[in-house]
Amino acid sequence: MKKISIALLVISIAFIQQSNAQKYNSRIQMDAGAIYEVTTEVKNLLAQQANGFSFDFNLNGNAVSLYNVTNTGDENISLRHKLKRIDFEFDGMGSKMKFDSDNSKDLEREFGRPMRDMLAKSYDMIIDTLGKTLLVLAPTAAPSAGDDQYKLISGLLGDLGNVATPPQKGDPTIFMSWPGGELAVGESWSIIKDSPNDNYRTSYTLSSVNDSTFVIDFTGTGAKKIENEMRGMQVTVNMKTVTTGQMQVDRATGIVREKTTTVESSGTSEMMGGSTPINGKMTTITRIKKKEAQ
Repeated sequence: MKKISIALLVISIAFIQQSNAQKYNSRIQMDAGAIYEVTTEVKNLLAQQANGFSFDFNLNGNAVSLYNVTNTGDENISLRHKLKRIDFEFDGMGSKMKFDSDNSKDLEREFGRPMRDMLAKSYDMIIDTLGKTLLVLAPTAAPSAGDDQYKLISGLLGDLGNVATPPQKGDPTIFMSWPGGELAVGESWSIIKDSPNDNYRTSYTLSSVNDSTFVIDFTGTGAKKIENEMRGMQVTVNMKTVTTGQMQVDRATGIVREKTTTVESSGTSEMMGGSTPINGKMTTITRIKKKEAQ
């Protein structure tokens, strides 16, 4: 009896090792004519210190974008992007504000001018079946810069402020989850960007697999420099970031179902020769779903 038990244990261990070594592959599959709705939810808290006082800025917002699949091939997918809606609530330095692009009165305000531009424009792009940007036909006109109030709040919008901005050639898109090739559970890869004002290194790990979903965990570090002008004065923000998150990827289509990203940041804001510390935490949840035919 004992020999049988030991034999079963050895077989079980061998089976587990074989299962852990199983390799998986994933590529994005989309049908021409399909429309994918991408919702982005952002919660951002930023604290800035100045003259012995601490100022908190809170922003909660949402955006909805549509990606129309205009063409598909064996190696690439053509998409047309259109921003459908953006809304948020802001609270900071004694000022509160709400904005909803579905509200015509909000769009008519001076603050709404950059938002009107974002909503009016679309762009076409080609991605490979891993989700990397191959080509972008960007809008011919850039959005309006906006007033000082917009400049203040736009820094807190995070991914909401970038939903209408085309990615650069070679950049990963929101659809990208897989580095290519075959992976086993526990294997990792990295995505690196190095530019004068924005650089990061993010490591991804295929942490688990179930019948319908790949689960990918990720962590990363980065640095960002933002230069802007407010009330005639140059403002430079330098931030260090630490990122953690997780993706749920549909096994059948290779498309990200949901991605949660938390970015904790610390740095300084420099203006008129002075420097003040800044700390922040932003959580972004992105969900992608195929729209049902009408």
